Amino acid sequence: MSEITSEQFRGCFNLLCFILVYGDPNADQYGSYLLRQGRSRAYSVRDEVRNRVFARHRAEDVVSDEEDWRFWEAAWEIMDLAQARWERVLLRNLVPAKGPSHVSSARPAGSRR
Repeated sequence: MSEITSEQFRGCFNLLCFILVYGDPNADQYGSYLLRQGRSRAYSVRDEVRNRVFARHRAEDVVSDEEDWRFWEAAWEIMDLAQARWERVLLRNLVPAKGPSHVSSARPAGSRR
């Protein structure tokens, strides 16, 4: 399988739009990518934000298995923040600004819930 170039990606997937969130606890790196119209934008969670969240969850120096839930709660919160960074942009891209919606909530005649 050959690799796809960024130009081919833009041409083939220009309607694709999503957020990719990552967390690498071994490297203390958290962030997200917005992939939209064949292009990507990156966001890295700043160290001071990460440190503040870990402090709030008292997860800075978790060493026991009984307390590792604190670490994972903090990590999930940080990844939620990374996702929230792009949500408005994503919604603007998915919802038409003017005119009627192209998505219908009407059910076909004779259908039941």
